[in-house]
Amino acid sequence: MAGSGGLITVFGGSGFVGRHVVSALAKRGYRVRAAVRRPELAGYLQPMGAVGQIHAVQANLRFPDSVARAVEGADAVINAVGILAPISNQTFDAIHIAGSRAIAKAAREARAKNHHPVGIIAFLGNHHLVRALAEFSLLDHPLVISGPVEPAVRGKKRFF
Repeated sequence: MAGSGGLITVFGGSGFVGRHVVSALAKRGYRVRAAVRRPELAGYLQPMGAVGQIHAVQANLRFPDSVARAVEGADAVINAVGILAPISNQTFDAIHIAGSRAIAKAAREARAKNHHPVGIIAFLGNHHLVRALAEFSLLDHPLVISGPVEPAVRGKKRFF
């Protein structure tokens, strides 16, 4: 069974938080599209669901066309992308600000094209994403998630 729920795109689906989001969605019967920079390194996600239920696709937040392809046909979009330190072109501005805007824009355009609502959930306390989503009137459920190895968000309320 490949999942009877809708299709949800999870940006950063192979990361620290994203892998847990992917697993939880698969257990609830959703089909999951994990949008990651290196899908060839995300094969460990597939056993978290039934055959064909989880699929990793290439997407880089610095390239809006790849973001739009990852959102296409999705019923919901979750952003679980976050960096703790800039590395090369993966800067805070490029990922947390411009990348968040790219996700919001792609979701807005997918909503208009598909004529059905595309829900978005912001993770990791990404206030830049929250601002970008509010700008596009797309924010459904703002949420902050932290874990035991994320000192940058220690002390904030935990949601799981």
